[in-house]
Amino acid sequence: MKTFDRAAAFRRAVEERSYTRKEPWSLGTAFFHDDFPAKWVLNFLRLEHEDPKVSAAEIAREADKVMGGLRHRMLHVEDAATAARLWPGLEALG
Repeated sequence: MKTFDRAAAFRRAVEERSYTRKEPWSLGTAFFHDDFPAKWVLNFLRLEHEDPKVSAAEIAREADKVMGGLRHRMLHVEDAATAARLWPGLEALG
């Protein structure tokens, strides 16, 4: 197993133990810690099902639906090519 893969597996294991609630969303899993809703690292979407047809705007709309009660939006993307493709659109959206 490569170093990146080990680090990603470790991060996923920590994420799986650091939430009070998780919910599926169309492209992965949403993690929430209801005691700390303002903590970005504890309340986020994890992109698990990359779809090259999905745009940054579509992901942002979905994030608004799933994370609507929070003041922030955070998305974890492990695949470098997917992250590079989505980054400009997400950055433009703020």
